[in-house]
Amino acid sequence: MYPGNHLAWMWLGDSLVRRGMFDDAIRVYEAGLKINPGSVGIRVFLGEALFLAGRRDEAGKAFSTAISISPEDRPRIEDFRNKCCRQNG
Repeated sequence: MYPGNHLAWMWLGDSLVRRGMFDDAIRVYEAGLKINPGSVGIRVFLGEALFLAGRRDEAGKAFSTAISISPEDRPRIEDFRNKCCRQNG
């Protein structure tokens, strides 16, 4: 693992989500955000993990923060959020 690479944390978190280990994934995503607080990708994946962990208000904030960081990506972020919430809600 590359501890200084925020993308490594993002992909580790994704693998944990796929295993249903949502709380662990959340901790991993939060560690990645300490390295790169402006990572839209980590915030979007964090939103998914929070949603799947039942922490829906926090998930909404994570998605909103991602949009505020990268407004030009709003359609893609909202599409991901809607798919995540629809499939797992």
